[in-house]
Amino acid sequence: MIRHLLQERALGQDGSGALEASLPLVAVPEGVRQVIARRYARLPDNAERIAESASGFAGPFLFPVAAAAASIDDQAALAALDELLAAGLIRPAEAAERYEFVHALVRQAIYDTLSPSRQARLHRRLAQALETARQRVPGCAEPAEIVAQYARSQALPGASAGVAAALEAADLAQATGAHETAVAFLATAADLADLTTSGSPRSVPGSGWPWPGRCDSTRPPRRPATPRNGLPKLTAPTPPRPISPGSPPR
Repeated sequence: MIRHLLQERALGQDGSGALEASLPLVAVPEGVRQVIARRYARLPDNAERIAESASGFAGPFLFPVAAAAASIDDQAALAALDELLAAGLIRPAEAAERYEFVHALVRQAIYDTLSPSRQARLHRRLAQALETARQRVPGCAEPAEIVAQYARSQALPGASAGVAAALEAADLAQATGAHETAVAFLATAADLADLTTSGSPRSVPGSGWPWPGRCDSTRPPRRPATPRNGLPKLTAPTPPRPISPGSPPR
């Protein structure tokens, strides 16, 4: 498959020999996409399911999390992992239990086989599996990964479960001086909590963060009352001041 991508000039090699895209993803020839689809279709069912789960990650994926999101037990998932490695679709990443697709094009082609509804449900399963993994092995996943999965499944009920991870990610960013990143995570927390339609507090209990756009001691000013007929209330103009005889005009 990689040979075909190189022949089609969809991939190239940099000075170190690493693969890089020579064309934007949208400009890759359709024939290349078909090659990936054929290779993917020949995989065993469990390997397809692991690849599908892994495609929900933007970067290297955590193998146990992908297996949990696919509802595959450890032994069957390991066999599926071997199939994906043998097919040349994925390769080991630097961190333990992390793997990555050989190119973003492969991941995107697999991800695009899912409908938007299936994509949203995949991201929600990955978010929950990441949280479970962090409880078992602290530090195996970053809160930003959890936030990303909840944000991409925001259309589903229960997205507010990702608020805690967003606030944790904001704290970590603030501690490293990445203030703009911290603000971005706070905005995501507000979106997940759906503050625009709910009467949520100005800050989360146990957190020192105020919600973006809210003051600590004031509420947004009220608009003037509008009459029932919907028309603005008219006031008579102030009459001009009378001029006494002999007074110079102003």
